[in-house]
Amino acid sequence: MPLIPARCYRCGAFISADDSQEYIICPYCREKYPAEKAIRKFRDTSASRTENEAHSQTGKNNSEFVIIGGVLEKYLGQSTIVAVPGNVKEISSQAFSGLSQITIVTLPEGIKTIRDGAFQNCISLTSVYIPSSLKKIGSSAFEGCSSLTAVNISDNVEYIGEAAFRDCSSLSLIHVIRGIRCISDSIFEGCTSLRTAAISDDVRRIGSKAFKDCISLESIYIPENVRNIDEEAFCGCTGLQAIYLPASAENIDSFAFKSCTSLRVVNLRESLRNLGDQVFDSCTSLREINIPETLVSIGRNIFQNCSRLEKINYSTSFLQTLDRDTGWSGINCNPFEGSLMSHRFDERGLCPRCGGGMKFVIKDVKEKSEEEEFLENVPDFFRSTVKNSPILKKAFGTYIKNKPKDEAEHFGYRESKYYKCLVCGFK
Repeated sequence: MPLIPARCYRCGAFISADDSQEYIICPYCREKYPAEKAIRKFRDTSASRTENEAHSQTGKNNSEFVIIGGVLEKYLGQSTIVAVPGNVKEISSQAFSGLSQITIVTLPEGIKTIRDGAFQNCISLTSVYIPSSLKKIGSSAFEGCSSLTAVNISDNVEYIGEAAFRDCSSLSLIHVIRGIRCISDSIFEGCTSLRTAAISDDVRRIGSKAFKDCISLESIYIPENVRNIDEEAFCGCTGLQAIYLPASAENIDSFAFKSCTSLRVVNLRESLRNLGDQVFDSCTSLREINIPETLVSIGRNIFQNCSRLEKINYSTSFLQTLDRDTGWSGINCNPFEGSLMSHRFDERGLCPRCGGGMKFVIKDVKEKSEEEEFLENVPDFFRSTVKNSPILKKAFGTYIKNKPKDEAEHFGYRESKYYKCLVCGFK
């Protein structure tokens, strides 16, 4: 159901209420009370304010709005509560931009479009009533409205532009309606109070940085028709605990879930074909994950810094998809354990990562001084005697200097032996 303007009965804050619910809770004072009571208080306050302003500004209201051909070009007034005239069909770009005094705006029935940046940086704006006639919300339309707590968007809206609600840091609830096929890039980026988001079943793509740094986001429903989750879509959502992908999902781009530090559950469905670079980088709560057989490409360092990841489940067909430079750094488990991959070297002498040929390498690595190496191989009492005797130290130095050449070359060195893949360099 759409949200409508309301006012807290206790603290007086302007909020939005769902008129289908019997009770609401104020996001500021946490008081619970009937929704009808809050809506009635807003209407009483608005009517009283409008009446007072009418007495003090008789004949001036029309001059506050610059309207040309049904387009509201600019608001010139100083009111905190603004009711846009009924003949307006479109809000122009920057019409209310930067007006810090505005707290509530009511748009009339019949309005079709809110242009780019129309309410950008209205830092005191708490509530906007949007009628069912609205079709389009432009890019950055409400960007930087840091006091905006909730927005009602009707099912008739067909387009919401990029960064439309970016940095609306007080926005706690959003209902993304039917008809929208794409969640635009950065649309809710930086909405740090957003706890839940309902996405309509018509959405096909979640854009780049769409929910980036929404640190309060705990859950999100991703509908069955979503095919693509773009780059950094949920990056930095530190409160997100679980992601359930639909069977339609085919592509998850780079950094999509990077730094989701509370993420514990991820279901990757059999339809998935592509995983981008560092998709789950720094997901430090992730313990287990299943990788589907349908993957045809996988990026670099997908589990980098997943320090608690204990188990990666996948089939042997997954070996064909591994990029030769794919990294597994920062995880505690062996990603190949329990599969044929972990036995490839033992059985056939091939690289356990890419299947390439292996070369046996012996490398002399100097680790300790000659004196340290010598003293490690003598009894404790003699070691302490040498250390405390200048005469023995001198004699010890003469012995090292005069050793046979072949013995001196290996004295103080330890042989390091390992296998190295000639294809990918795995050691």
